[in-house]
Amino acid sequence: MWLCFGLVEVWLAWGALARPSVAQIATELGACAVAGLVWGRLAPAGVARSFALPAVVAVAVSALLLGPRAWVTGFVFAVGVAALAGVTLRVVEERLAPGPLAGAVLAALAAVVVRYQVLQVADVADARAQLLTELTEPWPRTPTPASDGPPVVLISVDTLRWDHAVEMVSWQRVAQAGAGWPRAMATSSWTLPSMASVVTGLPAQSHGAGAWPGGRYTALPEDVPVLAEQLADQGYATAAFLTNPFLSRGMGFDRGVDLFLQHHERAAHRLLFTGRPWGAHAWQSEVVVDRALAWLAGAPKRGFFLWVHVVDPHLPYQHAPAGNPGAAWRSADIRAGLLFTPPQREAIREGYANEVRHVDGQLGRLLDALEARGVLEDGVVAFVADHGEELWDHGGVEHGHSHHGEVVDVAVAIAAPGLQARGPEGVVSLADVAPTLQAAAGLAPGGHDLREPVPIGRIATAVGNKYDRIDLSARQGDVRLIRRGDGTSMAYDLRVDPGEQAPLEEAPEALEVALDGVVIRSQEGAAGVNVEGLRALGYLD
Repeated sequence: MWLCFGLVEVWLAWGALARPSVAQIATELGACAVAGLVWGRLAPAGVARSFALPAVVAVAVSALLLGPRAWVTGFVFAVGVAALAGVTLRVVEERLAPGPLAGAVLAALAAVVVRYQVLQVADVADARAQLLTELTEPWPRTPTPASDGPPVVLISVDTLRWDHAVEMVSWQRVAQAGAGWPRAMATSSWTLPSMASVVTGLPAQSHGAGAWPGGRYTALPEDVPVLAEQLADQGYATAAFLTNPFLSRGMGFDRGVDLFLQHHERAAHRLLFTGRPWGAHAWQSEVVVDRALAWLAGAPKRGFFLWVHVVDPHLPYQHAPAGNPGAAWRSADIRAGLLFTPPQREAIREGYANEVRHVDGQLGRLLDALEARGVLEDGVVAFVADHGEELWDHGGVEHGHSHHGEVVDVAVAIAAPGLQARGPEGVVSLADVAPTLQAAAGLAPGGHDLREPVPIGRIATAVGNKYDRIDLSARQGDVRLIRRGDGTSMAYDLRVDPGEQAPLEEAPEALEVALDGVVIRSQEGAAGVNVEGLRALGYLD
């Protein structure tokens, strides 16, 4: 019975983004076997040896380990099993099945209940729906693609400043294999709307996903096509390994994806005896890259789409060297605008730089695997960021609250057949990524294909903040106009003022007209988001 519990528990844990290691699985199953032997030999006769008790004990122990959030579920299970064992299952035992068989069934059910407890504690948007998904799709398989189209890979890095990105070896490798735009423009100052633009090819005001007044989050509308969906319709095998809680099923980012592993939904499982998965935390890039590499090893040669999103440069920093005081500050402290001394600020900046260096090394492993498969030469690879990060460039810190260049400018690199470095051109937007990947995969592009030059006079826009107000910004060439939600505006000439410290006396009329024409798509209703995920990234205390 105990071994049956362990087998089902491991079976469910194997479907999470952060899997237990083989050593941990062996240890867990060994502990279950020992518990079963001890139970069988030492438990007194009668009710203590009932086939129902191992299941009840396992759920009760799990509830104690997980804390108060899991107690109600454990209590309901215990009462239900007691009632069934006292009435229905006693009849089953006497007439249809021996006690051990009934106990094994209850033990398997207990493992499912323990997984539900873990999902409750993880604060997934809908624990019951997620449990049902895991029971029906425990280990999603990689289908055989019906398409012979080129492999398409999207690599996105959360909170990556453009000036740090261009120093990354991994970004440079993609740019050298195709083309790079060091200072392209995001479509918003935070993750949800910007990444929605990456996968739809639409500016933030057109797709409508984001955070709008009233404190609600809105998902990708069902009538807006997404890249994975379009590729899947052409027969592509698709997979996504994601770590930001806003890139979730509830927000619509799973559409068209065969294997969708989102850390804050497929939460790491706490095995009863050996605890959380041994090794790195589930949202760290080494875990995400490991899973992507494992999928690639069994992926077809062509006709696949892979999306990897890593979040390490986002607060809180996990890879700061020992002794770096920047690692000691909680995300909430930094976000709250506490007064930091110059050495403290520099330590936090160094903590950010350490995260970027760590991600660079991990993505290098992914690019090595892609290069070995010929994807960098014959396939399509895009390297993007969702937004940047302010590190006191304008007196503040973090993102989602301003549209200065350190936040809304991002580095983009794409390698694709027919794409080469070019001379000066207009401003590239994250909304250009999907059309370029579509065209390179043989689909009709829904926007500007970056294999063609961007017109010099083109105006790119960004819309929305996560906090407080809806800012707008526009950039044409080297001039940026920011229009704040409080009604104030400022323009900057990046040729003479790259740090945006000296506003122009008058904004160009073309940029004013562009922002006047921005109409934000409205949506009814709010989408669910993982509360624990927001807490882990410091958005909630």
